[in-house]
Amino acid sequence: PASLTTIGDWVFDSPNIKQISLGKNIKSIGEAAFIMCENLSEIIYSGTREAWRAIKLGEDWSSRRVSLIKCSDGNIDLNAPPESDGSQGLVYLLSKDKKSASLVGIGTCTDKNIVVASTYNGVPVIAIAEGAFKDNQNITGIHIPATVTALNGVFYNCQNIVSLTVDPDHPSFYSAGNCIIDKQSKTVLVGCNNSVIPNDGSILRIGMSSFDGCNGITELVIPDGVLIIYDYAFDNCINLRSVKLPDSLTKINSAFNGCTSLENVELPSKMEWVGGFSGCTSLKNITLPKTASLSTGAFKGCTALEQITVPSGTKSLVSTFEGCTSLESVILPSTLTVIGESAFAGCTSLESITIPADVTEIGENAFKNCSKLSSVTFSGTTEEWKSIFKAVNWNEKTAFGTVRCSNGDAIPGPESDGSNGLELIFDSKNQ
Repeated sequence: PASLTTIGDWVFDSPNIKQISLGKNIKSIGEAAFIMCENLSEIIYSGTREAWRAIKLGEDWSSRRVSLIKCSDGNIDLNAPPESDGSQGLVYLLSKDKKSASLVGIGTCTDKNIVVASTYNGVPVIAIAEGAFKDNQNITGIHIPATVTALNGVFYNCQNIVSLTVDPDHPSFYSAGNCIIDKQSKTVLVGCNNSVIPNDGSILRIGMSSFDGCNGITELVIPDGVLIIYDYAFDNCINLRSVKLPDSLTKINSAFNGCTSLENVELPSKMEWVGGFSGCTSLKNITLPKTASLSTGAFKGCTALEQITVPSGTKSLVSTFEGCTSLESVILPSTLTVIGESAFAGCTSLESITIPADVTEIGENAFKNCSKLSSVTFSGTTEEWKSIFKAVNWNEKTAFGTVRCSNGDAIPGPESDGSNGLELIFDSKNQ
C-alpha cells in the first residue's frame, strides 16, 4: 500500500516474486528483506531517485539479482560504477545511512593533481579519512571541494605535494600560500613542502599534524600573530634546520618531535608552555622563556643538548630530559617542586646538579643511569631532605654517595627497608 513506510528484516521469502512495486512513503527496508526472493530482478519505486537514496537500507536488503530501481524520474542501475565528479579511481565509502560519503584511499587513481569529488553516487563527499593518501609520492596537488568539512592527517609523508587548493565557495575553508585554512578559528589545517604561512595577521593557530612529515621543509618562519602551535604540527620534518617563531606565540604543544636536523631554537619571551622537541638529535642550544612551563618529555632524546636553564614557570619535570646524553649543565628554578619519573634518566654526561629547597618529591628513575653524576647539592636542610618523598631507584647507577645540604650531608635514601622518608643523617661539619 502507498501508506507503507517500513519493511522489516527477512520479510519476503518467495522465489516466485520477479518484480515488486514500492510506494514513495517508504523510509526503511530491513536486513535481508528480499534476499530469499531469488528471481526478483526489478523494483518499481514511485518516488524520485533522490528520495530512493534517502531510504535507510539494511545489510543484504535485496536479492543479488536485483539490478534496477525504476524511479519516477529515471532509473538507478545498481550494477553501474558509482558516480563521482572528481579524479577517477579514488576509493569512496558511503556512510551507514547512505546520505554522505568519505574518500578513504587512492585506489587505482594515477592522477598527479587529485581532484576530490564533491559527490559520490549522488550523495555529498563530506570527509577525507585519516591516512587516505599516506606515503603517496605520486601526488603533486590536491583540490578540496566545498562539501568536505573533515581533514585530519590525510597527506602524511606525501613528499611531492606542492599545491593545496580549496573550492572558493567552501563555507568553512580557504586556501592561501598552499595552506588549507579554517576561516572561523584561523587555523592552518594542512600544509605541504611548498607552503608559505600567510603573514597578514590572518593566522592564529597552526593545527594538529598540519605539516607532519613534510621532509622538504628546511626553514620555517611562523608569522607574527600566531598564538599556538598544536600537537604534531611539524613532527618528523627531518630536514628542518631553522625555525623563526613570533613574539605573539604563547604555547607550543608536542610540535617538533623527531626534527632530527634542527640545531638551534630561540623561543619568544612571552611563551607560557613549551613542549614537543623530543628526538631532535641535533638540537644543541635552546633559549627558554624565563616563566614558561615544560611539558612531559619536552626534550627527551635530544642527544646533542649540552646545557639548559629550566624556567621558573616549571613546577614539575617528567621524562623532560630523559636520554639527553650530552647534557652537562642544568640549572633548576627555585619554584620546582617535583622531579618526576625519568626526568634526567640516562643523562650520562651530567656530573653535578643542585636540587631546589622546595622540591617535595623525586620520582622513580629520576636520575637513573646518570653514570657520571658525582655531586648532588640540596638547597635546603638535612631535615628538609629527609622529608622529601623519594621513589625506589631514583638514583640507580649514579656516582654520588651523599647529598650536600645547607647544614650538612645526607644519605640519598630511601633506605633499604623501603620506609619512605627514613634517612641516615650526619653533619659533615662535625666529622
